[in-house]
Amino acid sequence: MTAEHAAHEPDEPEAAAQDEGLGDNLAEALASARGLVDDYLALAALEARLAGHSLVGILVLAICLAFVLMAAWLGLQIAAAFAMARLGWPLDLGLVGVTLANLLLGALCLRGIRGRARQLGFQGLRQALRGEGNAARTETSHR
Repeated sequence: MTAEHAAHEPDEPEAAAQDEGLGDNLAEALASARGLVDDYLALAALEARLAGHSLVGILVLAICLAFVLMAAWLGLQIAAAFAMARLGWPLDLGLVGVTLANLLLGALCLRGIRGRARQLGFQGLRQALRGEGNAARTETSHR
């Protein structure tokens, strides 16, 4: 070995110390990464819990809103029935007319729900899984 090579190569004790330092640094980095992942998971869990509580609150308020809107709708129906009575219609006939109009509106809403419910079955995916993929592609391409 020449003097030039000996000057550039570290001594064996120095190399061992560097390897130990590298191992310590790697262990610290892994511990820090593990701690960071744990912190992120804890934050995600807390935010999921908050989202769940918020969703429950939103659902409760939505139900309250539905009752308020139903009460207002009933008030409008009664007002319409009384207006019909002022125009000379019997009050009971006015109430029946308003009720029938509501039933018709409900039937139209139910028809719309049934039409949309058919789309909830993932028909294209089921066809693709059964090997009928071309039918699924042509069905979705026409929309």
